[in-house]
Amino acid sequence: DMIELSAPLCDIGNVSIPSTLLQKQDALTDEEIQIMQSHTVQGARILRDIEGNGEFNNFIHMSREIANFHHENYDGSGYPSNKAGEEIPTGARILRVCDVYAALSSDRPYRKAFDIQTVMELMIEEVKNFDMQIFLAFQRVVHR
Repeated sequence: DMIELSAPLCDIGNVSIPSTLLQKQDALTDEEIQIMQSHTVQGARILRDIEGNGEFNNFIHMSREIANFHHENYDGSGYPSNKAGEEIPTGARILRVCDVYAALSSDRPYRKAFDIQTVMELMIEEVKNFDMQIFLAFQRVVHR
């Protein structure tokens, strides 16, 4: 439940990214990629400044972890910290799979959404990016 509630905050750091960059239809420059990638750290900073008590603190802590690490790949090739495997918080590993699925199955300014079969094929090609147990559980849900 906590992961489900935290998930919508994973990209909260995008509020720090210029809208012209978020909506850009051309290829990003190296500098623009770095700016886009900063949304993870910016999101964690935003959430770090929120305080509360008890369960709310647990929610904010998980939200901060997910925002910061949802672009880490299981093999250590992601960003911002190149964490790998179990170093990546579970919520962030789950969101990594869901975020890639959502990105591939949604229209983007630079391309149309892929159909579900193609999305799953593309994700299988990049399975090194995902926690295998989480990815297999995700596949079972999608195929249901």
